[in-house]
Amino acid sequence: MSIITMVNNLLTEACTNKISDIYFLPRDEHYHIEARNALQSYTVADLSSEETTMIMNYLKFNSGLDISERRRAQKGSFGFMYQNRQIFIRVSAVGDFKNRESMVIRLIYPQELISPVSEEIVDNLLPIVKQKGMMLFSGPMGSGKTSLMYALARHLSYEKRVMCIEDPIEIVEDSFLQLQVNEEAGMTYEELIKTTLRHRPGILIIGEIRDAKTAQQAIRAAICGYTVMSTIHGKSKYSVIQRLQQFGVSEEEIINAVNLISYQRLIPTYDDLQIFLDTLNTEEIKEYLENNLKDDRWGQGIRKIYQAGRIDEMFTKNLSTDKKLSSKQQADFLLIISKLLGNGFSLNQSINCLRLLENKHDVFEKIHQDLQNGAMISQALRHLQLPNVVFNQIVIAQNHGKIDQTLKQTGILLKSQAQQKNKLKELLVYPGFILMFLLTMLIGMKIYIVPQLAIAGSGKSIDLFLGIILISLILLASGIIFLIADLRRKDEYHRSLLLVKLPLVGKIYLHFFQFLILQGLGMQLASGMNFFIICESSNRFQKGSIQRYLGNKFIQELQQGKSLEQMIQEEPLLPNQLQIIVQAGESGPQLAQDLLLISELKFEETKQELKKLLNLIQPILFGIIAIVIVVTYLIVLMPIYGMMRGLS
Repeated sequence: MSIITMVNNLLTEACTNKISDIYFLPRDEHYHIEARNALQSYTVADLSSEETTMIMNYLKFNSGLDISERRRAQKGSFGFMYQNRQIFIRVSAVGDFKNRESMVIRLIYPQELISPVSEEIVDNLLPIVKQKGMMLFSGPMGSGKTSLMYALARHLSYEKRVMCIEDPIEIVEDSFLQLQVNEEAGMTYEELIKTTLRHRPGILIIGEIRDAKTAQQAIRAAICGYTVMSTIHGKSKYSVIQRLQQFGVSEEEIINAVNLISYQRLIPTYDDLQIFLDTLNTEEIKEYLENNLKDDRWGQGIRKIYQAGRIDEMFTKNLSTDKKLSSKQQADFLLIISKLLGNGFSLNQSINCLRLLENKHDVFEKIHQDLQNGAMISQALRHLQLPNVVFNQIVIAQNHGKIDQTLKQTGILLKSQAQQKNKLKELLVYPGFILMFLLTMLIGMKIYIVPQLAIAGSGKSIDLFLGIILISLILLASGIIFLIADLRRKDEYHRSLLLVKLPLVGKIYLHFFQFLILQGLGMQLASGMNFFIICESSNRFQKGSIQRYLGNKFIQELQQGKSLEQMIQEEPLLPNQLQIIVQAGESGPQLAQDLLLISELKFEETKQELKKLLNLIQPILFGIIAIVIVVTYLIVLMPIYGMMRGLS
């Protein structure tokens, strides 16, 4: 297949699926091609460096870029015909520090090929557009912000002059005067805003407020009596206000200039993709700035369209709460997939089966869509929201075999952890109740019984004992809060170093991490990789993850002349057995087999430590209860008993 045919097929497929961007991303020995539409990004293909270079050169040639230049940033554009309509293709290329060129293609569609904005939304916002002042639109990339601004302006273009400043122009509209930012020619947002105001536009559309100067110019234009519409990055309608304040816009200017702030998402309904808005008007902006008052109209709106039968229940939960999957759910899903794979089902069959059966969660629908779009299983399983160390293990298993075994063992451990947590809660109920009852009884004795019996010294002793308990609880709570805060600040590797030192649970975490590290190392050695290549390949994992940190650390120490045995001995997350095996001189398949065997032992040890911890909890709590009972007896009941003997 010729390069021209490949590019035409790629662009035609992209237009058919309403792709907004195509990325050509360099990897070690190939290029990763990724596409993004309004809802998600997914893998298109992995091509050789030679093949991808020819494709990028063809695109650069058509865009008027310098083919021989592979380092400096370049931008260009060309037209592509699709269904007798011209699609504007914008090309941006730049080289990385290894002199490998990357490229992104932006597809800009004519208005006829863009899904129309709901007339209901336009009708609701038109009265605000007719006022003088600013309207700000925020939301994820591809959520329809520009389409909505153009739809509003188009309704008024017959009676008002509409001018647009964008970088780049995303929608071509002949009835508008459209200006494109060109910083090399001095045509910045700031300068173009000054120029357009001399034309006295009825409506001014600013593509994006991305810096303080543009923000100040746009605010001044709105205060001066122009109707201004612009987009701005923000995760919610309230974060838009915070963003303006970061750009140096005062609260008074925001209240005087801004008529509307809108946060929007493009949501797939049963009929089509539709824009849904969450807005703030002038009064609500003022209320937020003065009293920090917030509402939940976004969640209410999502529930409303669900009740109208336009989206399903799981999508409502995802949009309203962003709730993470529980450890038990993650474990159950991994175990189900591994069981189906073990019973002879293919991966696609397994996911498709679960997609149809598991109707309470749309996670398998998302995984299935990713697989259909060519994504690898490890990438598709990101929807399970697994910890980095587990996700990396699945990536290794996918590349070097044993994917079903890895899913099964990881699922068993995650499920065991979840079950132990639930059992722990159940075990804590009874002794916790007894402990609270004893403390209540002690306080009752202090308040009612001791004063009436006039037992000397008992009141002070009870106060001292209760004070000790209170201080202990405060210190314990403070320690837990500090630990959680410290863990959140650290990356995965340094978080694991802290976890393995914790009393009671430290051994469990240590065996779990050792199981994953040794299993991954064994699988990679079994596939023919040597230790140095394994360490180098760990850079593909998330920054700060255990596998990546260890890989980089070992490479640095090897280059400094340290021996492998010394590095293993100094690394807290690696077991002593590994050092013994390395000292024995084992290598290749035999070393891989031994590592996998040790990982199995660590797997069993992790399960045993979990059970042991569970068996320790109740005795410890009952021991504390016994201490409270004995102290209560010594403080109160012994003096009462002595007093009664004296009376007799």
